[in-house]
Amino acid sequence: DMTMPRPDRRLPEATLSAVEMAAVLSAPLVSKPLGLRDRAVLEVFYSCGLRRNELIELACRDIDYSRGTVFVRCGKGAKDRYVPIGERALFWLRLYSELVRPHFVTERFPNHLFLSSVGTPLCPDWVSRSVRHYIAKAGIQKRGSCHLLRHTVATLMLEGGADIRYVAEMLGHARL
Repeated sequence: DMTMPRPDRRLPEATLSAVEMAAVLSAPLVSKPLGLRDRAVLEVFYSCGLRRNELIELACRDIDYSRGTVFVRCGKGAKDRYVPIGERALFWLRLYSELVRPHFVTERFPNHLFLSSVGTPLCPDWVSRSVRHYIAKAGIQKRGSCHLLRHTVATLMLEGGADIRYVAEMLGHARL
């Protein structure tokens, strides 16, 4: 039997526009350490189209600043892959890594790239709530969080002329 969605629940919007995404990226207060970290998180999401858990599991050694790549270990289907990362994302990542991360790092998790203020890896639920918060702070009424950013990356790349096979490979999809 088919169950219909409840009328009070809106379906998530498919993507954000480039203008909306720019508003989300500028939402964190970068004058504060946590805001700078959050800006770096959002920039990496937007530049690389990573899944939430892939971002959480990134290690410092996975970022190759000179080549402009991110090494994603054990993505979905236990597949490793290299993903390009843009200059702007690298800029924010470098700021976070040099100015904020040293104050968060602890002996328990010395290699995780993105850390909480107490030195633990970011919690998946917290990442989703945080992305949702910045979307709302940007004045955007669309529902969604991390996966919305992935859809946005893919859509904007395709609209910009990228080959669909390349986009699928970058996002770690086994099939089109």
